[in-house]
Amino acid sequence: MRRIEVDFPVDVTLTEDEHRALDQVLTSICNRYVTEHPGRVMWVFGTGQKMLSNPFLVGDDEPLQFDESILHFDIHEREDFMAYKHLKSGDPFTIIEHAPLKNDDGSEVAIGALVSKWFDTSEPGRVFRVTKVTRTDHGASVAYECTFLGMMEITPDPNNPEQRLVRVIDTDGNEVKS
Repeated sequence: MRRIEVDFPVDVTLTEDEHRALDQVLTSICNRYVTEHPGRVMWVFGTGQKMLSNPFLVGDDEPLQFDESILHFDIHEREDFMAYKHLKSGDPFTIIEHAPLKNDDGSEVAIGALVSKWFDTSEPGRVFRVTKVTRTDHGASVAYECTFLGMMEITPDPNNPEQRLVRVIDTDGNEVKS
């Protein structure tokens, strides 16, 4: 479901308590989404009259247009930029990308594949195993449900100094065998 609509046959009023109750129901839905999608956040961003104008297309001297007969709740969702810091090996994590992730050969990442993600360039990359792939937003985005394996460790190859060895180390300090 992407939208909830209610049409009253006549004008009605909404008390502050009713407005607060609607906000609480939507916040509860958002909180459940966050629980079901580790690594993502969703919240009620704002509420008010339904905006009819596109603020990016309206000139500086043009007023924004609103429909005063509609109470609109705006919900936002994005990556939880700090969730990765608390991951333990085996934890579920969802990565949403605007384009499919690709393997070295150019094929799309599939279930069972290992993917690495750098959240902060001053830290090692994190490695995940893909457990489910879902196209979202009518195919505009791809959600990868994953299991966190550990941190990427890159070291020089003692047999060939020009090469690097890549290992995955779990949160207990053990090497993960793929």
